[in-house]
Amino acid sequence: TFCDGDSRTSPIVGKYCDDLISPSHTSSSNKILIHFQSDGSGTRPGFQMEYHPTGKQNHSEYQRD
Repeated sequence: TFCDGDSRTSPIVGKYCDDLISPSHTSSSNKILIHFQSDGSGTRPGFQMEYHPTGKQNHSEYQRD
C-alpha cells in the first residue's frame, strides 16, 4: 500500500498484490509511506524498489521503521 503522506491515515494512492508492478507514484509533499505485508504463504525473495527524488534536494538521512 502506498500512502501520500507519513501515516497509514494519509490518502492511499495505490495498493498492489502478488506479482503486480506498481506504476510510478509522486507524493504531494516530501513524504510517502510504503506498507509491505506478507501473508507468509511462500518463501520467495523480498521486493525491489527504486527511489528517484525530484525537486529541491536536502541531503538528510532517510528513516526506516
